[in-house]
Amino acid sequence: MELQLSGVDADDLGGWLVSEPDLRPLVNRVRSTPRPGELGALEVLTIAVGSGGVLTVLAGSLNAWLSQARNRTVRLKVSLRNGPIRQIELDATNTDASEIEKILRGLGDGPS
Repeated sequence: MELQLSGVDADDLGGWLVSEPDLRPLVNRVRSTPRPGELGALEVLTIAVGSGGVLTVLAGSLNAWLSQARNRTVRLKVSLRNGPIRQIELDATNTDASEIEKILRGLGDGPS
């Protein structure tokens, strides 16, 4: 499963996520070229995760990052190998670590 995180400051969230030793080798920054009419390049973070403990670490880290400021929001796009792309938006007012983990595991259900 690959997660794309967007709608955030890639430096801020990326730095936060790579501070977790289990996530550090899985986090990559991708810079896309703007389409006609768009200003500036878009940066997203991608995280390649399998099942197991990495999702728990990621959920806890996202929850901690979101809770640092009440106005933070992150958009997640989940790509499954040979499967659909699913999207969800999380914000600091409606999530906790266990809920984020449950959402991530639910989004990851499907063919792999």
